[in-house]
Amino acid sequence: FRWQPSAENWYFISVTYKSSDVPGRTVGRRTVGAGPFISLHVDDQFVEDSTTGSPIHGPAITFDSPRIGAWVNGNGVQRSMDGQLSVFRIWSIETDGRDMCAAAADVGGGLQLSLILSDTGDTVHDISGKGNNGHVHDAEWSDDTPPYDPNLCLLFDLTHSAEMSSRNFDGSSDYIYFSRPLGTYDVVTIDTWIKWHSTQGNHPIMNEDNWNVGDLHYQIYASQFGFDVHGRGGDSGDTGDYTFRWQ
Repeated sequence: FRWQPSAENWYFISVTYKSSDVPGRTVGRRTVGAGPFISLHVDDQFVEDSTTGSPIHGPAITFDSPRIGAWVNGNGVQRSMDGQLSVFRIWSIETDGRDMCAAAADVGGGLQLSLILSDTGDTVHDISGKGNNGHVHDAEWSDDTPPYDPNLCLLFDLTHSAEMSSRNFDGSSDYIYFSRPLGTYDVVTIDTWIKWHSTQGNHPIMNEDNWNVGDLHYQIYASQFGFDVHGRGGDSGDTGDYTFRWQ
């Protein structure tokens, strides 16, 4: 992204991605909103969007073995986030970057995962109704919470602020994983309250353990905050390394 975070600040970040199979809508003589497309909101404010990337083809995102806070392959943890997460949600729709206020409710449909990281045990519960609970590996509970703005999200503050907390990831071996796939979607919005303790180096937010077609690596990589979707073998006429990369 052109926008880059600073260390030790809480942000509410919302990223929406659309695959190449998502049609646009006609506005006057223009077609807008077609995929591949990506947009970024930070703290309830639109920051940037793009319909350009490498490649032109952008596949649907497949959450087969997603891991929050780390990238793990056959040799163990390869990258780990040094920071904190308070809320983590996945939608299969485009949102306006302000859906934190929906709290546990699936407003408008499409909420696939909603983790409020206030549980103190080894399980963080999914309150979306989909039953996709997360399993905690070492990420410790913390009472450090984001600065919720009652003007932004009054209902959420009234119903959840007293129980909010976060999980701390130590930059070494901490992560949250899932016991089953979370699905495949042409439209994905990921929103989260996040604070990085460092923005230098590599800090995964959510990475697939693998790196195949449709896999997502959403992270700070080489000190740059970005969103990569693997698209190798996309459209029949495509050539080259089919990775939709925006960083």
